[in-house]
Amino acid sequence: MNYNYQKLLEVANSDKNKGVMVVSRYLKGEKYDEDEIKLLVIGRALNGWSKDFIASSVEEFNSIWEKQEKGELNSLCKSRYSNKGKAKLTPIQTKGLEWVKSYIKKDNGKRFYRTENTPFWSVAREITELLHNGQLKEGEWTKHIAWTNLAKIAPLNGGNPNDDLWNDQHDISKEILWAELEKLQPTHIMIIAKSNKENNPKNDSWTEGYYEILESYKNKHNVKIAYMYRPEFKKRSTYISDTKNAFDIN
Repeated sequence: MNYNYQKLLEVANSDKNKGVMVVSRYLKGEKYDEDEIKLLVIGRALNGWSKDFIASSVEEFNSIWEKQEKGELNSLCKSRYSNKGKAKLTPIQTKGLEWVKSYIKKDNGKRFYRTENTPFWSVAREITELLHNGQLKEGEWTKHIAWTNLAKIAPLNGGNPNDDLWNDQHDISKEILWAELEKLQPTHIMIIAKSNKENNPKNDSWTEGYYEILESYKNKHNVKIAYMYRPEFKKRSTYISDTKNAFDIN
């Protein structure tokens, strides 16, 4: 996997991208590995991140993301997430995926909103709790999931990769996704990426390039996959019902 990350870093650090793009990898909660049910949530791309995650080498890249997973990194506390301005977060409060339960800063810290309540993460929370039959401790759902994105290089300030950046990374990102699947060994995969509900994931502009990889993993390990559309502006009850049907949740 390191060889592919090196190729991504070369793209991200090229003259046209240097300093404005960040390369990402998966993150997992601290209880994910011990669970029988392992939910991997896959988005499209990072929607903004911390400049402290920009790396110039594979060694630096791995060190940054491993420290984030262990709760040893201050970066997200300083630049992106907060406790609504009332107190500074500690690295442990952003450990792994714990930052999802914090507030994200807007307008240089003048406005805040809770990341956990965004459409993407709120449906991830509800499905996680349903898969675990309501047996999770209150507030600990983020400890039991893993998360990654289809696009591994994204603009630092938010938004999706443009066509050029998408083309530059697409083949490499597919290889990395396969390696992530084999490493994380999810039993359930929820891809929140399709352009709309009606699209077949085999032909959707976001998921078509990854469909064969995901289906190969599904067949090899007999896992359940929910190819979901973006939840913004959708009726929540319908969205949850569609996801439950995909996962055969009663």
